[in-house]
Amino acid sequence: SEVATDFDRVSEKVVKLADTFSQERSHAERSLDKADRMCTLILLGSLLASVAIATLIAAWISKAIAQPLESTTAFAQRVTLTSDFKLTAPVTTNDEVGRLTTSLNKMIQRVASYTEELHQTQAQLVQSEKMSSLGTMVAGIAHEVNNPVNFIHGNLQHVNNDVEELLALVRLYQKQYPNPPIQIKEQAEAIDFDFLAEDLPK
Repeated sequence: SEVATDFDRVSEKVVKLADTFSQERSHAERSLDKADRMCTLILLGSLLASVAIATLIAAWISKAIAQPLESTTAFAQRVTLTSDFKLTAPVTTNDEVGRLTTSLNKMIQRVASYTEELHQTQAQLVQSEKMSSLGTMVAGIAHEVNNPVNFIHGNLQHVNNDVEELLALVRLYQKQYPNPPIQIKEQAEAIDFDFLAEDLPK
């Protein structure tokens, strides 16, 4: 019958449509798998590229930070080893490392100033110690000289009186014995008694 024929045609069309749908579905699943693999590859590739870029940026940043720090550290070690506080580190950046280098230069200037003050103080202490030692020595010498000088000074008047008395006694002998024996005359001339009698009281 016609209905059966139409049903067969529709049925064939449905079977063809189902086959087409099945083929399309297989094709779509293969395309989906392919797209999934492509997505995974793209994801892995972008992940690897991101890691490589991040590594390069980290290395560059590390070098940009570490190089000025290393040069500042090397400079500080050189100043410490040579004790040359006239050196100044070059400030190459305006970031934290630059501020650190500026602070290091200021600290070196302060250490140089303190070292100079220390040397001056040390020289003053040495000079003061020398003067103290010299003062002690001079005081000792003055004490040692003072004792005999005081002794001499204290006895000068007595010596002067004794000399005057001895000279008066000799003059008295000369008056009483105007012509002494030859030996006494020769001795008086040998010692130049007249000059001695005049000079000794002086």
